Amino acid sequence: MLISFKDKTEIKTGPAELISFLSDAERIARCIPDSKGFARIDDTSFSIIVNLGVGIVRGDFKMEGKVNTISEDRLSYSLSGKGLGSEIRIRLDLAVEGSGNASVLSWSADAELKGVISGVGEGILRGVAKEKIGGIVSNIRGSVEK
Repeated sequence: MLISFKDKTEIKTGPAELISFLSDAERIARCIPDSKGFARIDDTSFSIIVNLGVGIVRGDFKMEGKVNTISEDRLSYSLSGKGLGSEIRIRLDLAVEGSGNASVLSWSADAELKGVISGVGEGILRGVAKEKIGGIVSNIRGSVEK
């Protein structure tokens, strides 16, 4: 099953500060609700454990990720992981625009789900994803707007 999302949000910080924050996988990991065990593998690669609860599928997913700088105002994350008889692959593209102390973060994500988790209804999956994404964006905003 493939699910896609996109949105944008205003964040009260300069574009350079925001892109610097978004480029640091460890700082982003701290913004993911129910995550633990972040480990940096090298300058761009990392591993993390994310607790996920979707319908009857509840537990830890061991994920590996990579952050890729595309340009000075665009980057992407690729993540893949397994857990609970399921496999998840995510591609997240981020773009930052703005000036002064005002930025707009635009993002799009594609998530490919295989195994047990793909048997959960799409409406439930979208609801859980919207909640997780909302938590991540809120935590990023709280971290950079200090």
